[in-house]
Amino acid sequence: MSRMCEAERYHVLADLFNAMEGSHTVEDLAYLGASAAQRLLGATSVSVSRYDAEAGQVRTLVNVGQLGPGEQARPDDEVYRVTDFPYLLQVAERQDAWELHADDPDADQAEVALLRALGKQAALGCPIILGTRVWGELYLTRAGRGRFLPRELAVARMVAQAIAMCTGRLLGRDKLRDLVYVDALTGLGNRRLADETLAAACEQPGPLTVAIWDVDGLKVVNDREGHLAGDLLLRAVALLLSEAASRLPGAVATRLGGDEFCLIAPDWSGTAAADVLDDLVRRATELAPGAGVSSGVASAPPATDGGSPDAAAMRDPKTLLRRADAALYRAKRAGGRRQEVAFEPARLADQREGAGPRRYGAGTNTTPATVPIDYAAHEEVHDVDDQPVHAGPLDGHRPGTERGPHVPGPGGGHADRGGVPLPGR
Repeated sequence: MSRMCEAERYHVLADLFNAMEGSHTVEDLAYLGASAAQRLLGATSVSVSRYDAEAGQVRTLVNVGQLGPGEQARPDDEVYRVTDFPYLLQVAERQDAWELHADDPDADQAEVALLRALGKQAALGCPIILGTRVWGELYLTRAGRGRFLPRELAVARMVAQAIAMCTGRLLGRDKLRDLVYVDALTGLGNRRLADETLAAACEQPGPLTVAIWDVDGLKVVNDREGHLAGDLLLRAVALLLSEAASRLPGAVATRLGGDEFCLIAPDWSGTAAADVLDDLVRRATELAPGAGVSSGVASAPPATDGGSPDAAAMRDPKTLLRRADAALYRAKRAGGRRQEVAFEPARLADQREGAGPRRYGAGTNTTPATVPIDYAAHEEVHDVDDQPVHAGPLDGHRPGTERGPHVPGPGGGHADRGGVPLPGR
C-alpha cells in the first residue's frame, strides 16, 4: 500500500467526496475516483470501466497514471468482451474483487498477457456496485512493486463505493431510462427496447438477424426447486444471451417477458448469428437438470440485394418477429432444446420450383416447405406442417411457452485494453 498514514488516507477520501460533489459527468467522477485510488494504493495506473450487460462487455471510461502503449486517458472505444476474461466474469456474475500477479502459475493467461504487454506485473479489479447490480469495475495495475494485498482490496472497495454513491446521485435523472428500457430481473434490455431497436434496425440497409429464445423446463425447475431457482435460471439464460451480444458486436440482448428473450443483431447474416447461437443453445442444457433453450432465428438480407418483394417484406419488424417465432415454434414442436432457422426467399423459391428437401439452419428439421410463407401477412404464418401459428412477441401467449402473456419488465466492436493486439480485454 502507498506509504501514507491512516489520517492521510482519510483526508484523501474526504477530498474525493468533496470533489465528486461538484462533478457533472460520470467521466469526471470516474477520473476523480481513479486518481484517488492511484494515490491511496500506490498503483502505476488505474482505470474505471462501465459494465454493459446488454452487450456482454465493459467499456473503459478513464485511464490515469503511467499508461501502456496505445492507452488513452479518455478513450473513445476501449472495449473488452466479458467472455474473454474470467476475472471480468467474476466481477459481473459474483460481484467479487480479485487480484493477480504475472508470476502466478494459475493466473488467467489472457490477463497475464495483457499485463506484460502493458509493462505491468500486478493487477487488482474491484466491482463498482450501484444498488444490487454491478455498474462497472475499478482496475489497478503495478509495474515495479509487489502484488496487491488483502487490506488494499478493502481500500479499493471504499473508492469503488465512493464512485458508486456519487454516480448514483448523478444518474438519478437517468433512472427513468432504466425503468423504461431495462429488465429488472436480468439487467438486459426489455421489450420496449427490443421493439425500438428492431424498428430502427429495419430502417438500415444492412443485413439483420433476430433470434427469439424460449426457456425450456422453467416450470419443472419452479415446481422442483421453487421460484427463486427459476429466477436464477432466467438470469443464467440472460448471461448466455449477453454473451451472444458480446460475440456479435452491435447486437442487443433483451428479455421480452416471462421466459422469452430476443437478440437483435444488425449487420449480421442469419448464418453467422445462428452459428454463435447454436453453441449457446447447446450450453443452455447444462444450466439446470431438465432445462434448456429453444431458439428461432430469422434474418433479412441487405436492402440492396435485388430489391425483390420477398426481401422488402422481410424487413418489416412484425414480419421478421413472426418468422423467428414460427421457427421457434418448430423447435418447440420437435422437443425443444434446439435451434431452428426460418426460411429465406431463395429457399422458398427453390420449393416453389419443385426442389427437393433442404436442411434449414442449425436445427434438426429437414422437412421441405409445402406452403409458401406470405411475408406480408400480419395475422398468421404457417409452420412446416401447414399449421397456422398465431404467434409473435407482440401477440401474447402461444402454444408451447412455459408462462403466460408477455409482461414487460419494470424497467461495437471491441478493442484491446491499451490498443494492444491481444485476444480480449
